[in-house]
Amino acid sequence: MVLSQRERFIAIALGGVLLLVVLWEVVFSPLDDWSKQINTDKELAIKQQSDDQRLFADQKRLTKVWDEMQKGGLMDNPSDAQTQLHQAVTDWAVQSGVNVSNQTTETPVAVGDSKSGFVQAGIKVVGFGTTSGIAKLVYQIEVAKIPARVHQVTISSKKEGADDLQVDMNLTTLCVVPVARPSTPNPVQVTPTANQQ
Repeated sequence: MVLSQRERFIAIALGGVLLLVVLWEVVFSPLDDWSKQINTDKELAIKQQSDDQRLFADQKRLTKVWDEMQKGGLMDNPSDAQTQLHQAVTDWAVQSGVNVSNQTTETPVAVGDSKSGFVQAGIKVVGFGTTSGIAKLVYQIEVAKIPARVHQVTISSKKEGADDLQVDMNLTTLCVVPVARPSTPNPVQVTPTANQQ
């Protein structure tokens, strides 16, 4: 059977279209999907890298803060931390011109869950002084090198019209109590019997 020229063109065009469809399905469509997947993976990798860099920068910055806290007096025993806070308050009061009449310790409390290892040790302070003296005392606490925090302050006047004030404060400091690791049982040692030797 001999095809006319018109039929040959139609057959060639049909074959070309069929070839293009096969190429699209077999080659170009998978390549396009692969390219989109590569772009998505690249964006995720760039985001992950950015997150990792931020995490490392935070770790470096927070390591410095942690080292400064330890050098500044972060204790590992609540009673030592309270003693340190008592001494610091006494020193700050002398520098500020405030007379401390009473300092009492409070029961240490774990911060957050018990696994964190942080304990908050508090004291109550009662003192007397002028407005500027009490302001200096609060400022000393704010810029302290030891971890100190004011939770509550009550300032009252002893006499109307006089700059003679009483201050009641609840202060806390942090300490790190090492978390007890679960003890591992002693490994059982197997001694070979006479038959195994």
